[in-house]
Amino acid sequence: VLAEEMGLPIHAVATPRHVFLRWDDGKFRRNIELFQKGRDVPDADYIREQRIPKESLERGVFLASLTRKEFLGFIYQNRGVLESRREDYEASGADYRRALRLNPKLEAAHYNLGNDALKQKRYRKAIRDYTRAFSLYPADVWALHNRGLAWKGLGETEKAERDWRLAREIDPGVNVPE
Repeated sequence: VLAEEMGLPIHAVATPRHVFLRWDDGKFRRNIELFQKGRDVPDADYIREQRIPKESLERGVFLASLTRKEFLGFIYQNRGVLESRREDYEASGADYRRALRLNPKLEAAHYNLGNDALKQKRYRKAIRDYTRAFSLYPADVWALHNRGLAWKGLGETEKAERDWRLAREIDPGVNVPE
């Protein structure tokens, strides 16, 4: 908001685990890490370190400049996490759904809706939410891990094992059930 007020070409940008700022005036582009004294981190570093798939980049899920509305979705998504920690799933769900209305590509909101559903043993809803998250971020081993738990909750052990196997293929270091 401050950058808009001052007419500066600064935008919020998201990765799977982080939001940072980017200066982009069409001629010059620089990522700005405020927690690292404004250090410039190239997109390639985020892609490599966070294993961001090409599909997620092409669809604008990650590393795209966010509109004010899309960024506001992150605020609601984060507030939903706080509500979820208090086990107020009605409030967290409302925040996640509002986040998705503002930013339909907000993978974390789908993932967190799945987490809330899983905690409530609403396994079919959890599977739908994790599937949506995974479609936006096909390297999300935790969406696969948790979807496997939901499949297991339904007694669908083969489907659970398939998700866990795929999670291990994506990240051999992930700790999923054998």
